[in-house]
Amino acid sequence: MTHNIEDFSRLFCSELVAAALEASGAISHLNASEVTPIDLCQFAIYREDYYQLKGEQELIEGYNTLSPEGWGE
Repeated sequence: MTHNIEDFSRLFCSELVAAALEASGAISHLNASEVTPIDLCQFAIYREDYYQLKGEQELIEGYNTLSPEGWGE
């Protein structure tokens, strides 16, 4: 773990989404600067089925399996 300090002066896409989920109350406190795109896919916050919009169908390993609570702290 890298232990990035939360810094919202510049955002990576997954950092913005994680911060928005936290601000909305959808998930409890986490360090948004530690969240990667695959982490977002693996957070257990979605419905069971997902639909790929483009390209050949691919399985997302670990989809919807991890608790986001306290992520990156």
